[in-house]
Amino acid sequence: IQSLSEDFMAHAVQELETVGQVRQHLVAVRLHEKQMVIDYEDGARVAKHREAWLAELAATKQALASLLEGEEDADNALAREAVQRLDAYLERSEPVLKNIQDGQYDNARAADRMLGRAKDEVAVAEERIEQIATIVSAEAAQMRTDLQSLLGWGVLAFGAVLVVILLVVVPLTLANSRSITMPIAYAVNV
Repeated sequence: IQSLSEDFMAHAVQELETVGQVRQHLVAVRLHEKQMVIDYEDGARVAKHREAWLAELAATKQALASLLEGEEDADNALAREAVQRLDAYLERSEPVLKNIQDGQYDNARAADRMLGRAKDEVAVAEERIEQIATIVSAEAAQMRTDLQSLLGWGVLAFGAVLVVILLVVVPLTLANSRSITMPIAYAVNV
């Protein structure tokens, strides 16, 4: 029971937390991307958002890499693909973001349109992360079910021990008590 409980805490909960972190970082990546497009006329602000965007992208990839630690499981292939998609997103975004920073676009709509192919890559990465979340949630549910089943068997075993005690120990105790009190009752009568 303890091993299963420790596995649940170490693996499932940690992976659920990591998926949450990946989602948060991706939201920040997308937010900084949008801010760069909105601030397309101010190169300094775009540069600031770009640095934050790169930091969030690196944090996202690092969080995905932590999902790959430990034994190989179903979500590892999806995490690897998500990292590859994020690399492709970075590669396709960089020239567009440099042009945005340099003021090469007439309006935000044109800049946003140029990010279209990069956004397709990050959208696939987001889909893979949702698939990972589904797998991790299913693993956690399975571990919880296994733990509950094991605890149920423990309660049944405890109940069986109590029944054995009642069926064996109580009659033997009564017989022992009778064997002690019978001579005393005989001595009182004599």
